[in-house]
Amino acid sequence: MGKLRQCFGSIIRQPLSFRSGCLVAFALFMICISVGCGGSVFEGVSDDGSDDAKLEAARMAMDDGEYNKAAEILKEMLDWDPDDPQDVPEDDARTLAYLGHAYAGMAGLDTLDLLKIIDELDERGDSGSIDMAGLVLGDEEGDVTAAEAAAKLDNLNTAIRSLFQIEEQLGSLTDDEAVQRGVMAVARTTMVLGQVVLSDLGGDSVRLTEEGIDALYSDTPDLEGDVTDTQLGYLSEDIVAMQEAVLALEEIGSDNDNDLSEDLDEFQMDLNPNGDDTVTVTELETYLGSLAN
Repeated sequence: MGKLRQCFGSIIRQPLSFRSGCLVAFALFMICISVGCGGSVFEGVSDDGSDDAKLEAARMAMDDGEYNKAAEILKEMLDWDPDDPQDVPEDDARTLAYLGHAYAGMAGLDTLDLLKIIDELDERGDSGSIDMAGLVLGDEEGDVTAAEAAAKLDNLNTAIRSLFQIEEQLGSLTDDEAVQRGVMAVARTTMVLGQVVLSDLGGDSVRLTEEGIDALYSDTPDLEGDVTDTQLGYLSEDIVAMQEAVLALEEIGSDNDNDLSEDLDEFQMDLNPNGDDTVTVTELETYLGSLAN
């Protein structure tokens, strides 16, 4: 595990062969794709100001959990201000993928923790639970304050936008990048759900687990006036991203029975049972109501 964390962040546009039903394969993609975990893809690169040297510096910063530092290096390489909707980054898919990882890290999205929690939930027969992201992005109980939810959502928006920029520039994502975006989509959807619950019920924090939401609702809620068009837009984008991630996992796996694929598919189908590309307020009410016993 230590060597896996040491290699965390080496995301580039290369294919990866997954083994069916094995979350470790996805971890290897997210953590040390294209290289053995004994060393860095940039091993031996000197600090000469080259793009490879800068990417190595960003990778090292992410290894140390210094995601803000990594993001600054990568934004400078891309000559891009993600907060400016009119700004367009340089055509550099590898750097954009790194930047997406940096902002996901700033949001608290630890892929290793996510995979561990997914595995534990699957063993309990609770696949596709909101717990898989809530217990990663929140504290050990899944609690997130309103301020934390807003900050995490901002960072996840930038992370996902980085992946969309790759798609816009190159016309499509690799299967691996589609999976990366799907995992980010689960995280963003969870933060949006937290904001919706806080808007509906008030309070300073929300527990983003099935048990936590069950404790808040006794029946299907009425969310009229508690969900914005922007939030519905995020959720609709995320549903599509999860659907595409499921297809990508099926494409690169030797078997469709992949644990991560099942969890993503169950989560998005619980939110969007008709399987289209739009999430409605009614579907959100139904989803939250389904968690209330």
